[in-house]
Amino acid sequence: MRITIPDAKKPFVEKQMAKRGYEDVAEYLMSLLEREERRDLRAEFEKELLEGLDSTLLPWTPELRDRIQRLGRRAAKRKPR
Repeated sequence: MRITIPDAKKPFVEKQMAKRGYEDVAEYLMSLLEREERRDLRAEFEKELLEGLDSTLLPWTPELRDRIQRLGRRAAKRKPR
């Protein structure tokens, strides 16, 4: 995959890279993608927790507990830089 950064955005990207200690654009972009992935996992985890709390139709089973724990571990595993 090839990504082109417009000239107008290059100063911003370079500033962010320097501020956060990234050595190249690819490393910086990967960190942004990982952050988005964590955000999505966290949102999915919170949604499932709220569904479990709000629903009398969703029985609290060992399988549900394990699924929630797995989601929580995946979200916690990737820490922001």
